[in-house]
Formats: sequence, C-alpha cells, structure tokens
Amino acid sequence: MIGKIELSDIDLDRLALVKEVYDWYGEQDHSRWVFKSGNISWSGKPQEVYLKIWNPTHVRRDNILQGIDSGFYDEQTTPALKSVIFHRGVCRGYVMGKCRPVRSLSLNERFFSLIKARTRTTGFFHAQFNPSHVMKYGGSYSLIDLEGIFPIDALPCLHKMKCYFDYKDYEDFVFKIYSSKAEPVALAEMGDSYKNKSYFRKINPVLRFSQSILNSVLGFCRAPVRGNISRIQF
Repeated sequence: MIGKIELSDIDLDRLALVKEVYDWYGEQDHSRWVFKSGNISWSGKPQEVYLKIWNPTHVRRDNILQGIDSGFYDEQTTPALKSVIFHRGVCRGYVMGKCRPVRSLSLNERFFSLIKARTRTTGFFHAQFNPSHVMKYGGSYSLIDLEGIFPIDALPCLHKMKCYFDYKDYEDFVFKIYSSKAEPVALAEMGDSYKNKSYFRKINPVLRFSQSILNSVLGFCRAPVRGNISRIQF
C-alpha cells in the first residue's frame, strides 16, 4: 500500500543529498532534489530509502498522482514506491526503497509486456521508460522517475513539457495507440516531424546504455553531493 507523508515531518538536514537539479525552462520549473536516508524503520522493516522532492511550481507536480489513480503504478510496476510526499495538500515528491541496477543492458520482456498492458488499459504512458529506468527491488522490477507519466491524449504536447521518449519500441507502441484514436485532423496538425517521431526523441533511437549510466540513475549509487536545499519551499 502506498502511504502519505508530510514534507514538514521530514528533517532534510539529517538526510544525505545525492542529486540536485535546479532548472527552469522559461516559466516551467523542472527542479528536483534526491535525498537518501540511513536504515530507518519503514513498514516495520529497517531499510534505506530515497526521497525525491520538488517545489509546488514543478511542471510535473501531480503526474505521479495520476499514475497511481489510474492504476498504472501499483505493487507490480512500482514495488519500490513507499509513499507520496505532500505539503499543505500539494504533492511534493515521493519515497522509494533502495533499488539496485539491473545487471543487464537488455530489457526484461515480461516486464515490458506488463508496462505495455498498463498503457493500453489505463490510457497513460511512462515517457522515460527504458532499460536504465527499470531497476530491481528485492526480486522484482520497478519503474523509477515516476513523475514522467502522461495521459496518451497529451502525446502531441509532450515536447512542450521538455519530456522525450527514451525507448523506440515503447514510443512506437504508444504512438500506435494514439494514432488509432486520434481524429485525422489531429494527426495532420502534428506535422511530418511528429509522424516521423524524431520530434519526440532527443537521443538516437538505437540506445546503448553503459553500466556506468545504469549505476548513476537517480543517484542510487552516488556519494552525497553539496547542494542548496534552501531553494526547497516550505
């Protein structure tokens, strides 16, 4: 069961900051901070957890809530997700149990089939889904970077959110679902760049992930860094 925790109940000074991204693109706030704890009691078991926190102006602030409410995120797709962080009723991030990188550069086909099935049944897609955004939690696979989820109807606006597909097979799958539902005029308005799908991919469609990239995702294997947590709003 995914819990809720108040940001004001978290003592950030006692946590290790492992990643800070302070980015604004025009009026869009893409800033976020990742912290890790020592072993703490969570659901009755001592474990290390990671907290991803953003400000109330974050451009994808409520996306994770849509992922949970739609049924895309649950114990099968996100077993590492422990809690959602709120402050004064506003979603401010989430807590995940410590994951470990998958020791393979290929994507588990059974898990990929699960993600495609959830996409089809919920009408949502995880834009950044790729081998480096799937990690192991215990004996299960888990998605990470959970704010990168959108309704399929929002596909034409994805680039405006500074979000791009990272995995061609999944991109093609999502595009096929959207194309089967979209009105012809809507497809025409996207233009040739969207039909070719290169419009939504910021990197080469043939992905090559090194182990060092896998080990650095979300700071799971990083040492603490210096950052300015005073930018976090309370």
